[in-house]
Amino acid sequence: MNYLELVNDVLIRLREDEVTAPTDTPYSKLIGVFINDAKRIVEDSFQWNVLTETLTVTTQDGLFNWVLTGSGQRFRVMDVINSEGDHFLEGVTSSRMNNLLLNGESSKGSPMYYNFNGVNNGDTQVDLYPIPDKVYNIYFNLYKPQPKLTDPSTELLVPSDPVVKYAYAKAVAERGEDGGTQSSLAAEEAAATAAETPNFSSICFTNSQASTTDKLPIPSKIWSTVNELLIFFSNFFTRSIKDRVCLCFFNGRKH
Repeated sequence: MNYLELVNDVLIRLREDEVTAPTDTPYSKLIGVFINDAKRIVEDSFQWNVLTETLTVTTQDGLFNWVLTGSGQRFRVMDVINSEGDHFLEGVTSSRMNNLLLNGESSKGSPMYYNFNGVNNGDTQVDLYPIPDKVYNIYFNLYKPQPKLTDPSTELLVPSDPVVKYAYAKAVAERGEDGGTQSSLAAEEAAATAAETPNFSSICFTNSQASTTDKLPIPSKIWSTVNELLIFFSNFFTRSIKDRVCLCFFNGRKH
């Protein structure tokens, strides 16, 4: 679904008129904010295949600081590979990298360590050590969330169902008209939908520290996300109602 379709899907659930652009009305703008909030919740809940990307740094002799073009500033590193021998680079702290660059025994050679150091035109910079002594291709395998949705035609990369339902839950909570019941049910449905998505529940990836392919369990991530959303809802409801909602929602479900 594209951004406009996501906004209209939530508006329909709220029994509001559809719009021709997310910025048509103050309320559609608010729904757009909730869509982007929900998108981030879903993106941060797990490492989706569709959001993985490989960026390449091609080195030159004598230069240790490089711009990781296209990285932005919000990403997670899965692993970093040197094409020379296909070995994995080790991430180190800024303090250790400074010590290596200033006091390292072998200052030039095939890079074995990396450290992120600063930003250039919105993209993250990275230091390499040893300082490259020739051309190497350094592959950064990243998990990089999609930028904020603004253009009506931009397609959402992660599954749309949990995003729509989280956004709807936020919208219902913002209205404060249901005593917490409808919003908590929407949040529960969003979590269940995400958990049933094949990519979410059984995604596999190669662990850079092992020779096997591991599956990551996700229930704790899902319930943690839902719990955070319920904390958001609690700001709109009285304590007694919040307690009843939380007890009903989590009893027999979390474990």
